[in-house]
Amino acid sequence: MITELKSVRDVWKKMPTERHARLFLENAIWGDDRFCPHCGSLRSRPLRGASVRPGLYQCSEKECRSQFTVTTRTPLHATKLDLRIWIAAMFHVLTSSKGI
Repeated sequence: MITELKSVRDVWKKMPTERHARLFLENAIWGDDRFCPHCGSLRSRPLRGASVRPGLYQCSEKECRSQFTVTTRTPLHATKLDLRIWIAAMFHVLTSSKGI
């Protein structure tokens, strides 16, 4: 999907909601091997329920059991901005010919 992004307009077309942006980041960062950013374990499970925010996972290691999302321990952690805005900003920085 990354190669399909040719402009900022494409970011908004490919990611019409925050959920799509989160799934994009999960695929770009984790691919098929989701890992716990706290202990590095590849064993985790998604948390589900009415009061659980989307994209929240819990490590399955007995010693860790930490909860995390794709943005945990990144500059995007605890951001209030829509992830699409962050992705569009990263797109600008990475594709600017003279730099920003």
